[in-house]
Order: sequence, then structure tokens, then C-alpha cells
Amino acid sequence: MARIRTIKPEFFIHEELSEMAPVVRLLFIGLWCHCDSAGRMKDRPKTIKLQVLPYDDIDVDHLLDELDAAGFIIRYEVEGGNYLCVPKFNEHQRISGTEIKSESKLPPPGQKRKHLGSTLDHWKGKERSKERNTPYPL
Repeated sequence: MARIRTIKPEFFIHEELSEMAPVVRLLFIGLWCHCDSAGRMKDRPKTIKLQVLPYDDIDVDHLLDELDAAGFIIRYEVEGGNYLCVPKFNEHQRISGTEIKSESKLPPPGQKRKHLGSTLDHWKGKERSKERNTPYPL
């Protein structure tokens, strides 16, 4: 279920986020709309792609790895289930309405999932794949 969330003006001038590709930043914002009141959601890249970036030909799993490597999300596993959370979600989102009374049905962060690693250097221009002509990894 998608939820209404807010974006603070500081988001647009956050130095660490500014080093990430615009599509990664957009994905990060989109995740907020699908997180529960604790900032948690199931880590299902195909579903997240359909919910947040349905018209873009991108590898959401890879972009989630980038957000994880940079510390903006935590991808984790609990009892064989894959989840993610936004660590500072409650610092930036005001939960209201019926959602304020709800407790997360998803487990808190457990064992961190292994990821492919960040291509942050790619976005900074230090490393660019000659095989790619797109502004983001496919």
C-alpha cells in the first residue's frame, strides 16, 4: 500500500545524496511511500521497480545496493526473508492518521545482506564502463 510522505527541502542539497545518480535519488524517495510506519518494507526489487519506476529500464536491485552501500537504506535478512529499512525514516517522516497506531509487522534489521557493492565512483566520473551508454546501470 502506498502512503503519502513528505520531502524536506534539505533533501535536494544533501551532499552525499547529490553524488548519486538522479534515478537513485528518485528511487530513495519512492521507497518512503512504500515503507511502513517504522521505515521497513519487503526487499523485492521486481515489485519495488513496478511500484516506483515502472517505465524505466533499470536494475532496481543494483540501485538498492548503491543506497545500501552508502548507508541510506539497510538491506537485511531475517529467517530467510529479505527486507530493507530506511534507518532515519522516523527522523524525517511524520506518521499520522490510522498509521500512527500501527506497529510494523516486519522484523527489525537482522543480518545484513551481501550486496554487489557501490558504483558510486562511476557516478563521480572516476570509473565509467565503456560498454554502457546510459546514465545509469542496467
